[in-house]
Amino acid sequence: MINVDEMAELMLTVENESIALFRKRFPNATPGEINQARDIVRVEAEEQLLQLQRKIRPQPLTEPLHVAEINSHRLRFFKSPRDRPDLPWHVPADLATCFALEEGLANAILRDMKTNSRWKDDIRTVATAEGFTMIASHSMAQGFLGAMEEVGQIAKGAFEIYVRAGMPAMDKLDLPPWGSKEFWQWMKIAANRGEPDDRSIALSPGLALLDAAEKYGEVVERNGEQKVRIRMPE
Repeated sequence: MINVDEMAELMLTVENESIALFRKRFPNATPGEINQARDIVRVEAEEQLLQLQRKIRPQPLTEPLHVAEINSHRLRFFKSPRDRPDLPWHVPADLATCFALEEGLANAILRDMKTNSRWKDDIRTVATAEGFTMIASHSMAQGFLGAMEEVGQIAKGAFEIYVRAGMPAMDKLDLPPWGSKEFWQWMKIAANRGEPDDRSIALSPGLALLDAAEKYGEVVERNGEQKVRIRMPE
C-alpha cells in the first residue's frame, strides 16, 4: 500500500520533472514564470494524487482543529500527529501568506521543509478536503517566525500574534482540567517536546514556571476570573 508520505514524495518528483521539462522548453522563462508554472503543476499533481490515494486506500480526511485569521488571511491549525502531549500544528504555507513573506523566499523555505531530512520529525503531509497539505510543529513556527524577524522580512511580534491566533485550537484539545497538576504536567511535556529533566527545567524559565505551577500552584478566583497562585515552600 502507498501511504500519504510516499504519495507526497511522488508528487514532489512529478513537480520537479515537470519544471525541468518547462525550463528545457522555455529556456528564457523568468523566475516568476517558473514559479507560476510550478504552482500550476503542484495544484494539478496534488489533485491527481489525492484521487489516486483515495482509490488505493480510502482514508478519512483530516479536518483542522481551528481556522484563525491573521492580516485577513487564514491560518489552519491541526491536531498534532504525535502520540504524546503536543501543541497544535499549523500549515506553513498559510503562515507565510499571513505575514506577507516574499513569494520567492517563501517557496524556497517551504521546499526545504518538504525535502530536507532534518525537518522530518516536525513535518507531516496530511490529506485534507483541499488536497495534500504540509503541516508543521509549533516549534517550527517559532523558529521560522523568529528567523524572519531577525532578517527583517516580517515585523517584530509575529510569534506572539501566531500564539494568540492558535489559542482557540488549544481549547479544542482533550486537555486535563485547567490549573490541575495534570494540566501543568501536560503543558510541560508539550513545551519541552518530551518529559523534561531537572537540568532542562533549571535552564528554561518557561519550564521552571510550569514545573512550579505543577508542584505548588493552586487555582484562586480574582475579580470573577480564575487565576493560578504559586506558593513556593519556605
